[in-house]
Amino acid sequence: MTRKSKSVIAVTPNGDITLDMLLGFYALFSIPEQAISTAKLRRLWIAEIGDPAGLIPKTPKAVHAFQRACRSVESRRPADEADSRVTEIKVNKVLENPDESVYQINRLIRDEDHKLIEHPKAMRLTFDQRDQGITSEPLDEAEAEVLFGIDDRIREHFEANSAKISAGKIRSTIRKTLESIGATKVVRNGVYFVPRSGHDTLLALQTVLREVYGDDSTAELHLIPAADSSAEKAIVAKHFTANASKEADKLISTVSHYLKDREGDVRTHKLRNIVAQRRRLAGAAEKYSGLLDEELTLVQEKLEIVDDQIETLYVRSGKRIDVD
Repeated sequence: MTRKSKSVIAVTPNGDITLDMLLGFYALFSIPEQAISTAKLRRLWIAEIGDPAGLIPKTPKAVHAFQRACRSVESRRPADEADSRVTEIKVNKVLENPDESVYQINRLIRDEDHKLIEHPKAMRLTFDQRDQGITSEPLDEAEAEVLFGIDDRIREHFEANSAKISAGKIRSTIRKTLESIGATKVVRNGVYFVPRSGHDTLLALQTVLREVYGDDSTAELHLIPAADSSAEKAIVAKHFTANASKEADKLISTVSHYLKDREGDVRTHKLRNIVAQRRRLAGAAEKYSGLLDEELTLVQEKLEIVDDQIETLYVRSGKRIDVD
């Protein structure tokens, strides 16, 4: 007698796996430690993915790039191996207003043998916030000569890094984008499960990374297909329940704080945030419940607790928030 299996996945004749065979994808990404052009990232991201939630960081202010360039030349080193003197290049802000940002470079020398600290002034650097030009002015010709070329190094750093976004902010944007298409984390170091409904966004995100960093870069978004099987559903259900329960617990704690310590007197914008978080979490639970064919009882029970707490806040504060 032949026993029928209940967990068989069909395969197309040419061996390809089609989207309807999948529960979703496991996604993991790698971003190199380098700043990139914010303008280029925004242009490609909006063209391929869009940005309805405003996740893409706006172009950093050029003055911040100037400030980082100034600090990049700070250093501390022995002035002479034969004695105990130590030379430090110090950069300090003099002033900043809507028109200009002014920094001063000093060469500080600590002389332990003579119990002295010398701090001769070298030069002044001025950043024009209107045309983004950098001018340097020697404050002491001899000291400026000792630090010859340091102003050029600052200009080069500024030109190489102005209007750029850090790797950390890019990673944060990718994480938020994955979460916006229903991703749930399944491994602590950054592996996410994404429902198959997010397939087009995942492909678009791969295109953006390829265009921004180039084909030879270490930047990548790797996708591993997850079969629409009972085993995969059990794994995803376990992780989604753990993640959603943790979020619900934080929300319960937040509302409890207002109910206990502030007697329900909560500001409207904070109440709006609470309701929005509850609605987002409930939407995710509904989506995963349908995807996994499972009730997700623990999450639903905690959402009911949140609902009761919010209703109490409504009564005590006299406010009722409708979040679209």
